[in-house]
Amino acid sequence: MKKIMSGIIVSLICLIVISNFNNNVNAKELTFSGEIGSNKTKSDVAYIISYRNLLSSCIGVEISYLNEGHIENSKEYHHRDGFSFQMSYLYPFSRNITLRSSLGPYLAFDTTSHKGEKIKQEVGALVSLEGDYYFTENIFGILRGNIIAVSENPTISAMMGIGYAFKNNNVAKKKFVTNLKKIAKNEISLYVGTSIPNVKNHSGKNTSAYMVGIKHNFTPYFDIATLLINEGNTNVYNRRGIALEPQLVANFGNHISLGIGAGIYFNNESIDKMVSICAGYKIFPKLDTLFRFSRIIATKNRDSDIFMFGIGYRF
Repeated sequence: MKKIMSGIIVSLICLIVISNFNNNVNAKELTFSGEIGSNKTKSDVAYIISYRNLLSSCIGVEISYLNEGHIENSKEYHHRDGFSFQMSYLYPFSRNITLRSSLGPYLAFDTTSHKGEKIKQEVGALVSLEGDYYFTENIFGILRGNIIAVSENPTISAMMGIGYAFKNNNVAKKKFVTNLKKIAKNEISLYVGTSIPNVKNHSGKNTSAYMVGIKHNFTPYFDIATLLINEGNTNVYNRRGIALEPQLVANFGNHISLGIGAGIYFNNESIDKMVSICAGYKIFPKLDTLFRFSRIIATKNRDSDIFMFGIGYRF
């Protein structure tokens, strides 16, 4: 667990640095890819969601959430997902085609079912080979292969997907940062959603969850959020508490933001860890619509996934 949290924190620090590293490269991209084939014995549809940025014309970085679905062998039934942080080398094959090779750590959560429920956290490696075809300056198709090297049940998969490239406009970015400094140092937010036990064959139920947050912006790229969380009663857990979560924020133009955070969750059952992916869309200068996915890494195999939508007011 210490290795997992250390890896996430190192990834956050690295992304804070690279978000400011090179403003002259037209570089930020969001991608989504789904699995079309793999060597898994039992193949659910796996998928990967990635945010990536170029450091130069041929070197980039990529942070991803990968859900491998269920993996079955002769003894155990697995469900594995996690986060990866990769360095990439890009080769412009033609005007429309770019080839990419990527390598980095994979911070995996492996849930197994064999003589009882067990959740294992481990650090492996993710190797990716990818070809991107740019239909326009902003939209591109993806053909990707992944090699997941972990201690148990390594996998190889092929994926297809789509990506969107955000053009780098320094003038718009400077205007956005200036406006942010004037009106958006703090944000109070209200979320509603669903809390789902991340435990196979559990007797619990999905239930409504609520969250109130207050966030302070230290730089255009770094926030710290304090969150009051009520996960409800799922029969597996009945948790409520307060979380402190540092967040990295990447801004895309004047309206869209994407963030990732990792923090500590103090609740009525134990002291747990949490990692989150957040997205926001500015509908008015002081009002945002929000989405948040949080994974609670709890003791005694009581992990949970929380999906929430909300609204935030900046002041």
